[in-house]
Amino acid sequence: MSDTHGRAPAPFDARDVVAILHGGDFYEGRVLRYATGRNASADGLAELKRVTDLRWMDGISVPIFAVRGNHDVADPLGVFERARDITGRVVEIAPGVLVTGIGWNGEHFFDLPTERDIERVCDGLRRELSRCRSAGDRLILLTHYPGKFPELFPSTGIAGSWWYESIRAFISDTQPELVVQGHLHEHAGMSGTFPEVNEGIRIVNPGAAGQLVEFDFFAYRVSI
Repeated sequence: MSDTHGRAPAPFDARDVVAILHGGDFYEGRVLRYATGRNASADGLAELKRVTDLRWMDGISVPIFAVRGNHDVADPLGVFERARDITGRVVEIAPGVLVTGIGWNGEHFFDLPTERDIERVCDGLRRELSRCRSAGDRLILLTHYPGKFPELFPSTGIAGSWWYESIRAFISDTQPELVVQGHLHEHAGMSGTFPEVNEGIRIVNPGAAGQLVEFDFFAYRVSI
């Protein structure tokens, strides 16, 4: 799931789920700024608590991995105490299956990273993967910011600076089997296949509702 902005995702059964991946923007930045920013107030914090439903995160028996989005400029409600922030990190969620995370936030929710900002995160992850990824390890990329794939997703109304060539290059370099991305609400619920390896790299924007991804641990196959 991604870009929940204070909302709970659609109900789901976590019993057969290995992990939950959240692509960032847990908070609604316009409300968050009045709870934590320069003009913060008690009323602002009360309103943030009112519009931010985190109950779905409590009592879940599987790990939640997340990256920070541009709206996640502060964490007064402890989202990242419930979820593990893997921005710039690589974690193993099952034997031989790694998840790596790309996230970024500025001082304000309306700050967006430049290609250079994202490239620095990608370069750090390339170094980390070179240290910890063994031959045969399979990779999932969790990123708030989407790669620039106009051949897979509609580009009408999408500014060029809202999706990233550096993410596309990182995907080409590291060859994940699955990419979970967010940020562009216009692409929520959409998926596509980038035909670069094996049966192709599956790229999905699950949106706030979320999607169940079946990852075959014994064959190179991902179904959404």
